[in-house]
Amino acid sequence: MFSKSRSSMTFALLAVGFVTSIASTATAASFPGSYSTSFGATNVQRCPALPPDQIRIIKPMPTTNPCLGRGTSLVALSKFHLLYVCENEVAVDNYDIAIGSQGTGKTVEGDRKTPIGVYSLGTPRKSDLFGFFIPIGYPTRAQAARGFTGEAVGIHGPVRDFRCVGFLNVVFDWTAGCVAVADDGYVARIAKWVKAHPKATITIL
Repeated sequence: MFSKSRSSMTFALLAVGFVTSIASTATAASFPGSYSTSFGATNVQRCPALPPDQIRIIKPMPTTNPCLGRGTSLVALSKFHLLYVCENEVAVDNYDIAIGSQGTGKTVEGDRKTPIGVYSLGTPRKSDLFGFFIPIGYPTRAQAARGFTGEAVGIHGPVRDFRCVGFLNVVFDWTAGCVAVADDGYVARIAKWVKAHPKATITIL
């Protein structure tokens, strides 16, 4: 959840984002417009496409192929705050992400950290809080045997009150341990992909 101070920060960033978007149209990620995407029979509520859903002016990107050796799967790079969609070791899409507000290395329920490791992906579902939610199989059996605790870790969209602020949803890490993308359209597209690849896993590094 956003704290009151973080909400104020987000509103301030929103004002900056509108100005930045005017000068940064050419630098926005060249992905299809995400605001008209649907998942199953559920249509994503449309938002104005400002500020942009992604802007990458000085964002560092990995210099090696994150999909190499990972087949058909999702790969989340916490250092770069990027989620890659891999098919046969080829990156076919990628998204900016926010992770747990306390970083990575989840071991305990409520630590607000995103787990590291390789996990199964559950059936995507609609979420009243986040638009869509894709469960991540944390903890694994091995982790549970070591005493790791926690539940309801997944990939999701923005909190409803902030669903139309685009890339501002991934400017800082705010989740309780999940992986969040910038808007409903993105998570709907990821959900479609997961449904089409039921054996796919997610690697979080």
